[in-house]
Amino acid sequence: MYSKFENFMKKYLAPLADKMDKEVHLSAVKKAMVAMTPLLIIGSFCLIPEAIPNMIGKNHVISQWILTNLHIN
Repeated sequence: MYSKFENFMKKYLAPLADKMDKEVHLSAVKKAMVAMTPLLIIGSFCLIPEAIPNMIGKNHVISQWILTNLHIN
């Protein structure tokens, strides 16, 4: 079942991907995105506490604690 898909990928998309990988500008963008990934993950984890009251309701005990301790204006 996957052999047809795999053959298609090898035949048509692999050469295109190789050409794009050798392109200097696209390679620089790819390297920059890979370098920024850890910062994006850390930033996303920092935003989770602010989103919890919206997910479980602002009247929930946990939401009240988060809202009073995060000092959000």
